[in-house]
Amino acid sequence: MLLLNTKPVTRISRLALASGLLAATWGCGLVADDNRPFPAKSIDIVVGFGPGGGTDLIARAVSKSLEQQVKSSVVVVNKPGAAGVLAAQVVARSKADGYTLLAAGGSETTSASFYRELPYDPVESFEPIARITATGMLMVVQSNARWDSLESLVGEARKAPGAIKFASSGHGGLFHSAMLAFSNEAGISLTHVPFDGGAASLAALMGGHVDVCMAMPAEADALISGGGVRALAVTSAEPTPLAPGVPTLRELGYDLALLNQKGLVAPAGTPADRLAILEDAVRSVCNDPQFAAEAKRQKMQVAYLGAQDFREALIEARSTIGNLLPKVAGN
Repeated sequence: MLLLNTKPVTRISRLALASGLLAATWGCGLVADDNRPFPAKSIDIVVGFGPGGGTDLIARAVSKSLEQQVKSSVVVVNKPGAAGVLAAQVVARSKADGYTLLAAGGSETTSASFYRELPYDPVESFEPIARITATGMLMVVQSNARWDSLESLVGEARKAPGAIKFASSGHGGLFHSAMLAFSNEAGISLTHVPFDGGAASLAALMGGHVDVCMAMPAEADALISGGGVRALAVTSAEPTPLAPGVPTLRELGYDLALLNQKGLVAPAGTPADRLAILEDAVRSVCNDPQFAAEAKRQKMQVAYLGAQDFREALIEARSTIGNLLPKVAGN
């Protein structure tokens, strides 16, 4: 015999019923969203430095071209702090769904050599998507600086250890690492003054608060063209067309070559099919003549690597910096 509950629906039971229906609706909505072709919404590229710096400029140039490839909006989100560590932490802890990416390849990797504990693993916490650029860094001074060459700066630094101040984009970042590695190779001691990003460190140089700094060609180009700063050397192994006439450190007798790599990574655990879609999109961006022209205009050296090759390049860069820095620990 079938028994029916003939009790009237109370206010509480009506609320319970409504809550159940709402939960069911939300659940269906989530399933539907997960089943939509990727990407189904905006993608964020998180940058660990402020606007106007090298990483920011690259991310913004890439975002415009990437939007055309993925048919979805791509937004650059600046989260400066701790030389890229804050941004890397944010992305590492984000949902692994392909919608939050990190503009990576430099400082968030070298920071492991400075900090005993990081809130993420520079390799294991991320899934590489692709490398986009690999560019030598410029060592720049004000145009009216008393040094007419790198050798004259080194000569003064040897006579007065610590008297010359250098700016970086943050403690533990790639610019900091590069200057420490150079100081060790040259046998000099410089005083470090960290800032939040390359644009801020260049501003400090122009303001006379520091004497020298590393900068990306994209950051320093306007100042060099305008006569505000001079480049004494570039850190790439070979001379770069991005800075004609600027000697490499190796040409000047220093056995040191470092590149600032930039690419995109996603949180570990991001589905392989979504990573493949993003990798293909970045490959298309790097092969796009319009992007190549924009990259050249903004003094960026396009150097595409797929996911696996980018992973190996990041591991190699971390090892290189790690081998250099123990000699200059404490700076």
